[in-house]
Amino acid sequence: MKRSLILLSFVLLLSSCSIYRQRVASNSTLLTTEDIDERYRPQGTVVEVYHDCSVPGPTKRRMLVYLPEGYYADDTRYPVFYLIHGARGNESSWITKGNTLHLIDSLYDTGTARKCIVVFPNLNSYKDDADYGNSRAKGAMESFFGTDGTAESAFVRDVIPVVDSLFRTIPDRKHRAIGGMSLGALQSIYISAWEPEMFDYIGMFSPMYKAPPRHGPNAWFYGHLKENQKIQFEDNPEVYDIEIGKTDFFYPHIANYRKYLSSNGYTYQYFEYPGGHEWYNWTKSVCNFMQMIFRD
Repeated sequence: MKRSLILLSFVLLLSSCSIYRQRVASNSTLLTTEDIDERYRPQGTVVEVYHDCSVPGPTKRRMLVYLPEGYYADDTRYPVFYLIHGARGNESSWITKGNTLHLIDSLYDTGTARKCIVVFPNLNSYKDDADYGNSRAKGAMESFFGTDGTAESAFVRDVIPVVDSLFRTIPDRKHRAIGGMSLGALQSIYISAWEPEMFDYIGMFSPMYKAPPRHGPNAWFYGHLKENQKIQFEDNPEVYDIEIGKTDFFYPHIANYRKYLSSNGYTYQYFEYPGGHEWYNWTKSVCNFMQMIFRD
């Protein structure tokens, strides 16, 4: 009896510690179909991962990771695509609003995209654990104007090493992509510019390329874009993709951004669609972008 109590205490102690890697590796944090999207049963596997945060705000954040069908069948290693939500969203938005898992499976089924691990992180700005509130989505104004560079500045430090340690990734620039829509596109521009050695594929869907003035100790993150991109484009990214709807309210920003890129001789891809700042265009953009990446 005493031995059983000791064993039980040990198990409880482990469960209270940061053992997310073991839980994920043993497949015990898989989400049910109802948690993901009741309209579609994914062919691959969705895993939720909580990672520690090295900057002020919540002590942990959740991300969702989509492993392609067949991931557990052998020891194949995969490229990784980090797909960021926009304002009013969180790590589940691409899945629940964009029907992205269905899209990804369709691309794999037709062989028009290379199988990869898709990571949906949360890059909202939160004050603390109470404000985080179990990964709450934020209002558009609160999200956009409250974004202060804190979570973004720690993305490469806090998120990527966890993904590389938990899953069979190919951990180099040639096999790593980042992209997002709206605010997530803005974050992708700056993250990839600050960390040019990390990403060879950058996707920006309906981006605003210049951030409004930011405040706080990490406001520096939204500065120095020209200097950083000069370094970034010394070794041109394999794909630097900009996509937007013709009536999108950020369309004028992108016209200016394209002039800036072209005037500096920076290579990029550009696609535009009918319509505005809407999910139907962001879904098209992800579909197009995924067909361009990891084609080696």
